[in-house]
Amino acid sequence: MVIAVVAVSLLVSSVLLIPVAVWLAVRWALAVFAVQLESRSAIDALRRSGRLVRRQWLKVASYAVFGTALALVLGPLVGVLLINAVTIPFVALTTAYVYFDARARFELEPAGDADELPAEFQLSGDAGDGRRN
Repeated sequence: MVIAVVAVSLLVSSVLLIPVAVWLAVRWALAVFAVQLESRSAIDALRRSGRLVRRQWLKVASYAVFGTALALVLGPLVGVLLINAVTIPFVALTTAYVYFDARARFELEPAGDADELPAEFQLSGDAGDGRRN
């Protein structure tokens, strides 16, 4: 991939050579699969990708563009959903912790006799102002 990325990047740096860079990028789009699935060397994988794409260049290009566009559109949406799925419950848990901590400090605060330990507070029910007498 380093060879393909460097070659395409150098070609893209010149406006006149962008069509050549696009042609090569599509031609070499299947090189990674040739390395992984066929255990080919880097140069051999580029050649193999070129042979596989030769008569299907437009099909490979359209699928690559469609797949990339889909990833660019869905990526941020999925990211937002995952962030909300993780962070909103986290905020709820931390807020509940703060609530119970504040309630425990308020209700279990010693009323006067420091030698007597306070009882536990109830989670539900009417406790008046919540202070112990």
